[in-house]
Amino acid sequence: PTSEDPPPILEELPEIEACITDCQTDTNVSQEPELVRGATNPLSTPEVVMQRFEEKLTTEVGEYLKSGLAEGESLPTYNGQSNQVITSQSLTVADLPTAQDTLLRVQGQTGQRPALIYAVFGADDTGADVLQSPKPSDPLELLLITADGTPKYIRLSATRQEVLKLAQRFRRQVANPSRVVGNTYLRPAQQLYDLLIAPLAAELEAQNIDTISFITDAGLRSVPLAALHDGENFIIENYNVGLMPSLSLTDLTYQDLSNVSALVAGTSAFANQSSLPGVPVELNAISSEWRSTVLQGDAFSLTKLTMERQQSPYGIIHLATHGEFNVGDLSKSYLYLHNERLKLDQLRTLGLNRPAVELLTLSACQTALGNRSAELGFAGFAVLAGAKTSVASLWNVSDQASAGLMIEFYRQLQENQPIIKAEALREAQLAMLRGEIFVDGDRLNGVTESRQLPAELAANGQVDFSHPYYWSAFSLVGSPW
Repeated sequence: PTSEDPPPILEELPEIEACITDCQTDTNVSQEPELVRGATNPLSTPEVVMQRFEEKLTTEVGEYLKSGLAEGESLPTYNGQSNQVITSQSLTVADLPTAQDTLLRVQGQTGQRPALIYAVFGADDTGADVLQSPKPSDPLELLLITADGTPKYIRLSATRQEVLKLAQRFRRQVANPSRVVGNTYLRPAQQLYDLLIAPLAAELEAQNIDTISFITDAGLRSVPLAALHDGENFIIENYNVGLMPSLSLTDLTYQDLSNVSALVAGTSAFANQSSLPGVPVELNAISSEWRSTVLQGDAFSLTKLTMERQQSPYGIIHLATHGEFNVGDLSKSYLYLHNERLKLDQLRTLGLNRPAVELLTLSACQTALGNRSAELGFAGFAVLAGAKTSVASLWNVSDQASAGLMIEFYRQLQENQPIIKAEALREAQLAMLRGEIFVDGDRLNGVTESRQLPAELAANGQVDFSHPYYWSAFSLVGSPW
């Protein structure tokens, strides 16, 4: 409710404290002197910090996803050694030189200026093992890695309890459809920006960064990153943004999508779910932009999907259907087909990893708020499916808005090549923010054309989608390229 007191995050942080302590219990890592408060500082041992973060996040996500693998199968990692078995006892993760070499390579291929921002809760002063025993008092740590700049590390005074309370409040404010006429989300959006971005803003600007991939701890993976706000602009007005489960689990090889074919599938009617009457509009529009095969209605089945994938290595798979990332193991989360549901632990049966799909999109799904296992399913969805990138929604958005955003997203991908996936999504979100995609009666008006809506989606007058409820739910996970 609007009357609730905001969490005492920034009020308790008159200045952002930046200090560096020993990154882990290691006699070979020297203590760093106390640094200037509020500054962004280079760290003499960034390799140690990155290794600590990568080990934690890769192990956490990998262990959760292992139940979705066939016997003898393992998840691939992308640190120079493929097809590794991910366990907390035996793990090789991406290191700093590999990260920077990868960013430098894709920078040359795409012309983008990429950065990784780790936002991870570290051990408190007791030296607790953060992987095994997270504590409310664990402080937030940020690590910025770019292609050719010096990594920047900051340890904030804000604690896990404070930051997660703020993150949950932020998402509740943005995701509530009853608040689309207000801006109650702005205060938590700015407070969270001040924690995750502001301490690194000067360095991002100095290096002309335009693409940020966030690699975050539990509790921050279901944050609608696109709606973070600096007090003047949303983050997407300045950056392409996305999420990675970890760098080690993300395939950052770049491929131009100009000649990629698409499998476009979905249904508007379900046995035990609400209907999605906008799906035919969405599928018809997307298939008109791409060399594609369409599976619609009762053709949208596991058998047909598997058969199509075996016959053709589609680079793009678009599923206009309900999806749920729920509490519990992978078998508790589903994709809904026409008359059946596919558990996430059965996802590999589609064979999307042979070869890897460039883009897997779910246009009508939802993720349980603030739950670790639901977030792990969302963040690891692309990895489990065998896709380089996934685009999915954190909550159910209106049919009209979903169709409008998806149509523009695929138009950007097709007509503006070479363009990276994160930029295409950003352009679609900006079109909604600016009111360029809207409903007028029974017409869905986009950037370039107008489309007829079914009668049940017709509006009484004009409806715009400028509020972040409509566009910030859609998150890109995995490779932004």
